[in-house]
Amino acid sequence: MSFELPPQELEWQYEHRHETRVPGLIMACVCTAVASVVVVGLRLLSRRLLHDRLHLDVSDWFLLAAWVFFAAGNVSWAVGTKFGIGRHAVVITNIRKVQVLAVVGEVAYILAIAFVKFSILALYAKTFPEKKFRYCVWAVAFFVFGWGMSGFVVAIFQCTSTDYIWRPDTRDSCIDFSLWNLVSGIVNSVTDMVIIAMVIPLAWNRQVMSQENWFVLSTLAVGTCACILGYVRIPFSLKVGTSDETWDAAPTIIISFLQIVIGMLAVSMPTYRPLYNHIFGKGECSGSNSARARACSYKETMHMGLYGKGTHNAVNVTSPGIHMNCDHGGISVTNHIELIRHTNESGQWVRVMDEEEEELCRRAKREAHANESSTSVASKIQAA
Repeated sequence: MSFELPPQELEWQYEHRHETRVPGLIMACVCTAVASVVVVGLRLLSRRLLHDRLHLDVSDWFLLAAWVFFAAGNVSWAVGTKFGIGRHAVVITNIRKVQVLAVVGEVAYILAIAFVKFSILALYAKTFPEKKFRYCVWAVAFFVFGWGMSGFVVAIFQCTSTDYIWRPDTRDSCIDFSLWNLVSGIVNSVTDMVIIAMVIPLAWNRQVMSQENWFVLSTLAVGTCACILGYVRIPFSLKVGTSDETWDAAPTIIISFLQIVIGMLAVSMPTYRPLYNHIFGKGECSGSNSARARACSYKETMHMGLYGKGTHNAVNVTSPGIHMNCDHGGISVTNHIELIRHTNESGQWVRVMDEEEEELCRRAKREAHANESSTSVASKIQAA
């Protein structure tokens, strides 16, 4: 950022010194901060419902790291409005604080975007175990790592002496940061397109149900929106590094906030399915479809022999459709469990009531004791 203004620029800024973009920046900071908390909070809640405890995988940890860097950038730009960010450079009184906060915001943006991409790639690797596809995931991950590290280094060491960032009087040299923003923005947007496109063939080759298809389509749509915002950000980012950067950078900052939050939403939407089933799952098990009803309520018989050979136990497990997709059937996690015991009387299985259990147990013990006595007598006779 350069604050050495030519006379005409200085005069123009002085005439417009009362203009401000601070309210828009503050609103963007607050709205995106709240949205990011909601996005991450719903993801954690969904994980809690899925595992009956808060269990996080690699993709979740990457997203949390992205949220931390997003929060750091959000706070730095919000605090920067107090010192002149969002207003013309002519009114700035503390250049050092503005520049330090700007560097923190730039670094935080790059790292937040990088970790959002890592979270998406980790989710890809977990969802699609195909070997060739995993090679592609690792290749893109290494590329994103290189992009993130280069952006991190350039943002901090954009000048030969880091003091020059906030002390222009040192007369050291800096790179063309506007050109770097152009190249970095194009690479970032192209990477987003590759990440979105690489999963489409695999997602469509699978025979997914309508609900799963809805999740795939919505995720791709939200991810595409984040990609579009990346392209929209490029022309605005060219104004970073101008003589009136505190004013010109405001649209770039707002778009950056939106891009990160929408990216976080895109990578979190596939994980919201347990939460979706928790809220709307009861309706999925209703209706006259017998296959759907069997998937939601089924009876499993286990021959346990607790009360002798003539007794078996049946376990009724009724699922409310909260923790699974009813169309798939299979094992259900539920709190509705009923243990029913039956006994064989004259070739008929008859349910054993609770008050009869004790008598049935005594009868089984007497039969077992009689069998042991008969076996013992037979053994003695054979021995004799």
